[in-house]
Amino acid sequence: NKGVGQDRQRHLQLARIDTGLGSLLTQGVMAAMLLTVAASSKQLGSVSTVHDLVVIFTSVLGNEFRAKMLLTFAIIGACMVAAIVQTLCAAWTFEQAMGRATATLPPESDESAVLRMVQNVRARPLFYVAYTVACAGAFTFTLLMDNAVDLSVWTEFCNGVLMPPVIFTLWYLAAFRLPPEYTLGICYRWIVFVVFLVCSLFCVGSIFDSLRLWPPMRDFLSGPTLSEATMSEG
Repeated sequence: NKGVGQDRQRHLQLARIDTGLGSLLTQGVMAAMLLTVAASSKQLGSVSTVHDLVVIFTSVLGNEFRAKMLLTFAIIGACMVAAIVQTLCAAWTFEQAMGRATATLPPESDESAVLRMVQNVRARPLFYVAYTVACAGAFTFTLLMDNAVDLSVWTEFCNGVLMPPVIFTLWYLAAFRLPPEYTLGICYRWIVFVVFLVCSLFCVGSIFDSLRLWPPMRDFLSGPTLSEATMSEG
């Protein structure tokens, strides 16, 4: 496990570099995608489906085939990363909840890769069982669900609502509960607090605004149509 051995300082430095570069890369890709769609969506008026994205990127790239290839790899890549992150987080959370937050791995050896894999599984059975169950559950859910759009919308809604308490809990722990050598500096902690607050406000505001435009919620807010009201009265 990173950060629990004698070389924790080196692991922490590498983790900071990894997090910084990853944040810049992912946010840069997201910003490029949003700006491209926003700048090119005037010809459509709204963007609701993947076909709308194909039209936009065809106009940007000048070729429909290249637009489809780009969107195909982008969507598949995003789904793969999301699947890996979600299943790993579920397995790690289960392992930590069962009291194995600092599972001891076997030392490095010159044995074959297969034997090292077997040793790792024996050292952390809870993690690998939970990861297998998470993958099997996701696969089964995908086969059984014909349309998971509604569930995805509610999942994103819950994710946006829960983000502020989660990140502010992490901020509180990092600012006041870590050992003195790891706590955030006085100036830095309040800069992070303001950044988190701004991001949380945008997140919650955009979630409720997007939910208002979701067809089932839009129908609910608009109430029954005249024909539906007439039929119900009749």
